[in-house]
Amino acid sequence: MGYKAKSFLGFQVKILTDKAHKKARISLIDTDAIKKELKHGAIAVVAGFQGVDETNNYYKLSGVAVPTQALLLLPLL
Repeated sequence: MGYKAKSFLGFQVKILTDKAHKKARISLIDTDAIKKELKHGAIAVVAGFQGVDETNNYYKLSGVAVPTQALLLLPLL
């Protein structure tokens, strides 16, 4: 298809969560990396199952947070 895309994991976008393993809730999403790629014409793909705490420990998001992540990202972009 010829489209440029960039994939991101939770730590690359800085999806900050609380420390509840397997049921973490999103507290903040830093969209700077996504915005940079969008400005360069890329399609941004963000993994929707993980986040990190303030010390970069990984946490699996709760089932509710995963589909909600896309809705949280939209107004930030």
